[in-house]
Amino acid sequence: MFSEAAMRSLLVLLVMLGALLAGGWIGGETLLARGVRNAIASDQRLTAGRIHELREPDRIGVRVAEPKFDDPAADLKTAGDWVDIWVAPTAPNELHLSAAPGTSLTAQGQSIALGAGGLEAEMRFSPTHNLAVSDAALHSDGATLAGAPLIGPIALNAELAGFGADSPPGTGAAYDVRGSISDLSLGPVTAGRLPDAATVKGTGRVWLSGVPMTAGAVAEGRRRESQPHLVGLRGDGIDLTLGDLSARLYARLVADEAGLAKGEIVIDTADSERFVARAVDLGLIPRNAALLANAALKSLGTPAPAAAPVAAPAPSGAVVDAPRAGVSEIERAANSQQRLIPDAGWPAPRNGETRITIAARDGKLWLGPLPLGPAPRLSAPTATKAAPTAPGAKPAG
Repeated sequence: MFSEAAMRSLLVLLVMLGALLAGGWIGGETLLARGVRNAIASDQRLTAGRIHELREPDRIGVRVAEPKFDDPAADLKTAGDWVDIWVAPTAPNELHLSAAPGTSLTAQGQSIALGAGGLEAEMRFSPTHNLAVSDAALHSDGATLAGAPLIGPIALNAELAGFGADSPPGTGAAYDVRGSISDLSLGPVTAGRLPDAATVKGTGRVWLSGVPMTAGAVAEGRRRESQPHLVGLRGDGIDLTLGDLSARLYARLVADEAGLAKGEIVIDTADSERFVARAVDLGLIPRNAALLANAALKSLGTPAPAAAPVAAPAPSGAVVDAPRAGVSEIERAANSQQRLIPDAGWPAPRNGETRITIAARDGKLWLGPLPLGPAPRLSAPTATKAAPTAPGAKPAG
């Protein structure tokens, strides 16, 4: 067995190692606290109470008491009891943020408060991409509006991706996004005219002019002179349910020179007439225009393709052609009865569904020749944008 001298030496080494780890732990929390204070001091929209180190064995971080954000220009405010900012000793490249239950977001006079579970968010920084944000996630068990349930569980995830062949000009970073929003109560925001709850779930991609931030900027509490802006987005299949109605959305929208959306939104649904009826209930469509709207959807929509006839089985001993080399993905999918739209690669409508295509061009949304209203704004006009660098972007591919 070990001698007494050897045991004493081992014990001294363990104590020294513990002291080094404790020093790094305390030093890390001190550095993080300094970065948070610098970030708050550099942004007039931010205020906070006491900022103190957590001093917990499984979390290296700080607690910011009574954090507040107030942006009068955007008519946006947030306030809460506390926010914890921390990293786990086992994963120092993952930054976590935990917001207290009851933290509120106020916009246009309406206040939304987090539920009993608060909110959890995290960002992972990639050592191989200049410590840029490689992954991000947000989770919440729900929120209320004026004390009434507004929204159920939320789960959002984003992952740094290659630009892709369809990336718009000006892309500096791309993120694949997936998420779900459950039990969105529309009654409180429609004055009770739409009591149904909605659920949204799907995947897509967002293209930015650069990565949102790097670990160095977070640690030092620095803000960029110009933040990356949204260049475009793509919906790869977003399922929407509203009570007993359902639809699937696809989209590809990019920002034009005015920052307005340009591209198209595709909606596949078997419930177009009932969606029109709900729009009438909400006052979005005049009641006497419902018949015209339904007629327009039927005439401009694309029905699901008819099923291809089933080929007779080949005679015994017959030679069946092997798949040809160089067959396109679209042709291959068509041969397997999973037809794709050649220009966008979206799956064809399912049986019983009609495809409704809404175009965004010239600053407006169009259903065929019918204008629906202004196109959504994706970013500021080109003249007011700066072009930040993209230190963490992956190469296209």
